Amino acid sequence: MQGISLTTLLIVVLFALQIGGLIYVLRLKQQQKLLTNTLAEVVREQQALLSGSLGLGRRLTRFGHHLNALEQTRDEVIDDASMEDKTFEEATLMLQKGATVNDVVERCQLSLGEAELLSDMLARTAVVH
Repeated sequence: MQGISLTTLLIVVLFALQIGGLIYVLRLKQQQKLLTNTLAEVVREQQALLSGSLGLGRRLTRFGHHLNALEQTRDEVIDDASMEDKTFEEATLMLQKGATVNDVVERCQLSLGEAELLSDMLARTAVVH
């Protein structure tokens, strides 16, 4: 070891440390790049999920509006049918009590054909009984 001086040994050790440090920095850069790519992928997936949930929320809101409109229409149809039932019940009672078809048309706001059909049906029912 006489041929190697302390200065040379120190230079070799420092050079080895420098190479080791360089390798460590390169590994850190690779890990950083990997983490950056992973983070970018997670952000893209998060944006896709958020976009999808917003779209789903909009669709659910529209569906709710359509459902409300259908329920309202159903209620109106039921009310109209109920009113028509009452109209025909009243017309039936009038005809049974001897009212004319024209009286039923005026009072119950039925068409002449509806009133005549109802009168004929009642007359046939009366004959059967």
